Amino acid sequence: MSGTAIVPSASDSQKKYNRIIAWVTGLLTLSVAVLSFLLSFTALVDLAAQHRIGIPVLFPLIVEAGVVIFSLNAMYRSLQGEQARWQWGLVIGSALLAGIFNVLHAPSDLVSRVMAAMPSLFLVLSFETFLSQVKYAVQRSETVRTLAELEDQITAKQTEFEYSSAELENHYQTTKQEQEYMLEQLRTDAAQLTADIELLRTEQTALRSEIERLREQKSVILTSEMGTLNEANAVRANKKTQAKNDLLDFLTNHPDATLRQAGDAIGRSKSTVSDYLSELVDEGQLAKHDDGWEVRDGR
Repeated sequence: MSGTAIVPSASDSQKKYNRIIAWVTGLLTLSVAVLSFLLSFTALVDLAAQHRIGIPVLFPLIVEAGVVIFSLNAMYRSLQGEQARWQWGLVIGSALLAGIFNVLHAPSDLVSRVMAAMPSLFLVLSFETFLSQVKYAVQRSETVRTLAELEDQITAKQTEFEYSSAELENHYQTTKQEQEYMLEQLRTDAAQLTADIELLRTEQTALRSEIERLREQKSVILTSEMGTLNEANAVRANKKTQAKNDLLDFLTNHPDATLRQAGDAIGRSKSTVSDYLSELVDEGQLAKHDDGWEVRDGR
């Protein structure tokens, strides 16, 4: 993990010295408590025997053990973060009770009574000192363990963050490459479309020119064909007029001729001869009688 560690670091030798000091202090404190208990124990046993307690040995055990039990309970509740006022009241009450009994057992002079009160007082003080040291060690151990767990959590979160950052960076790079590829493809397509549009415009211009040229050719051809058609119509009209005149000449000499005979004479079909006859009748150049055709002067 980068940066400064949360858990305080110490050398192995320093940890060893701290452990030795803690053990020595604890043993000395506990020794003072045991010696104080023994002094108070003998005095309370003698006092119980003087007052005819059934089992004198149990009396100091009850009184002095109350101090130990209530102190342990107060420390436990304090470590759990709970109020221990009632337990501390019991500790103080038990200590005062033991001290009072020791003072009552001592001779009546002031020095004896002060000396008699000291074992109970030092028992309480030494035991409370020992418990405070144990409490400090437990709290420090809990703090170190909590800090170590917190450091592990931070390390895990940092690792997770770095992994997520790497994934996001990879995703960003991949997306960026895909976008660049798509953008390049779009540019290529746009350039191709532009070229195609220019080509289509060129072809369109060429087609327009070709259409205009074809229109001009068509106009020339139509003009030429119109003149040819007029000439053909004039030739056809002259031939028709000549054929009709030949038909009149033939009918003049052969008024009772049939349509087939007339057609053979002028080189036309029966239907054409019939049409010619109808036109000549309408024009007044020919008339139909019972004895045949009559050609009138008026040609």
